[in-house]
Amino acid sequence: MNGNSAIIPSLFLPIFTLDIAGANGAHWSSVLVKTGVYDPSQGHPSHPPNHCADDVEEAVKWALAQHLEGGLRSM
Repeated sequence: MNGNSAIIPSLFLPIFTLDIAGANGAHWSSVLVKTGVYDPSQGHPSHPPNHCADDVEEAVKWALAQHLEGGLRSM
């Protein structure tokens, strides 16, 4: 592990990735958080996420709700 890696408690598994294409390719659920490099003037994302969130709080709430409902896709 490098210095940027974090250990994620099993409560938060499946693991969430910052890369939408990677998540989609692995058949994981993906979230686009609009506070990052997202620019709506550039059109739709080239890799569509399962969910778009306005901020990190909304993304985490969505992910936790999906996890509790069993709706997240993981390996």
